[in-house]
Parts: sequence; structure tokens; C-alpha cells
Amino acid sequence: QTLYIQTTKSSAHTGVLEPMRLAALVDRAHQRGMSVVGWYLPTHVDETADLRNATAMIQLGVDGIGLDIESTALKDVSRRSAAAVSLVKAVAAAVNAEKLHIGVAAITYTPFTLASSKRLWPNFPWAAMAPYVTVWMPMSYWSQQSHRHNGFDDGGRFTVDSITRLQALLGLQTPIHVIGGSGMARAQAAKMVAAVLQAKGNVVGASLYDYRTTAAANHATMTPLRTWAVTRQLCVSLGAHTHENARS
Repeated sequence: QTLYIQTTKSSAHTGVLEPMRLAALVDRAHQRGMSVVGWYLPTHVDETADLRNATAMIQLGVDGIGLDIESTALKDVSRRSAAAVSLVKAVAAAVNAEKLHIGVAAITYTPFTLASSKRLWPNFPWAAMAPYVTVWMPMSYWSQQSHRHNGFDDGGRFTVDSITRLQALLGLQTPIHVIGGSGMARAQAAKMVAAVLQAKGNVVGASLYDYRTTAAANHATMTPLRTWAVTRQLCVSLGAHTHENARS
């Protein structure tokens, strides 16, 4: 299991919010055999602040750093893309400089979302970020899809589409961890799990966003991914991104 925790906000000036409380959560999770990924939503408006906030979580002892690359606060798309690539590269460099076994995850829109909303983030820098990304985590929130004529409000179908489009962009062996959600029915979560289990390539797991909108019954639905991860041995340095994960 992997626990996903938001460690700070872009408006913070201290790097990590409530560091003592977060450190205690990380320690308790580790004591229970769980991996922990801290995540942060950069705005790309203040690159210095984004880098400070993203790397500050290293002190918490997290197993991975998740960069939630979705903010459009910086309206100049070219500058936004350049800032996103620069941040991912700098975070990876900071981790390597410390000789830490910490992965860097890129939490992104799905390729379908960007293709269907062309003004959202044109020419998203997939390839430019790829050398510095340990695992890609597309936000495959089928419950938020308005394109029901495509059947993309179906957990299985949208998961398959998210995986195959990303593989077409970055290669079949690209490490992918699908984020499903949100506030979905158990049957849809089960469809997502089935799609992940049957996926080709280097699909390393799945999780549900978010903890508050995920019914307890859905936790059991994710259980097959635990055994599957061990069997396929497809865990990367970010942790075992496979099982009943929660972002908070």
C-alpha cells in the first residue's frame, strides 16, 4: 500500500506545512509497511517557491515526490511548459544529489483530456519531462467525464484509453500508475482494476482519488492489485504504487 499526502500549498512560505504532524504520519505509515508519497501542486508562477516546496518534503522521509502538473495559473503556455520541465528536472537533480532512493512522479491530465480541451495546455511537454520522471500518474477520473457518448464515464474504458494514449506518446515500457476516481461506484473501481491487470507494458499500479470520497467497499476492490504487483515485480523506486492508495 502507498499513502499519498499533500505536504504543502503554493501559498506557503515555509516549505512544508505542519512538518511535525506530517513526519509522524510518515513514520506511522512506514511502521505499518506502507510507502509514502508526498505531493505538491506547483503553479509555475514562482519557480523558486515551487522548487523549495517540492524538495522540502524530502526531510519528512517520504519514498516519493509527486508533482501535480495541472495548474494553469501561468497563462503563457510556453513559459508554463518550460517551468514544468525545469521543476521536474530540478527535483530529480535534488534527489540524486542526496543519493536518495526517491522517485519523482508526474501527476498529469490524461492525454484525452488535453486533446479534448485544446486550450487547457497545448503542446504539453510529455517528452521533455520524460527523462526525469520515475512514473507517470494520469488523473483518469471517469466520474468527471462529460463525454459519455464515448463511454468514458466507464472506469474500465477510460482507464484503457488513458494507458494506451500515454504509451503511444512515451513508449510501451513507460511506467504508468493510474489514478482513478473520484467518488465512484464500486463497480467502476472494479472495472479500473480489471483494466490495469490486463494492461500491456509497464503499468505498475493504480489508486483512487481521494480518500474522503472513496467508500470503504472500494478498498477491498483494490486488493487484487497487491498480489499482482508482487507477482509481476513491477514496483519502481517510487514505491509499490498499486494498492488501495489514498491521496489526502
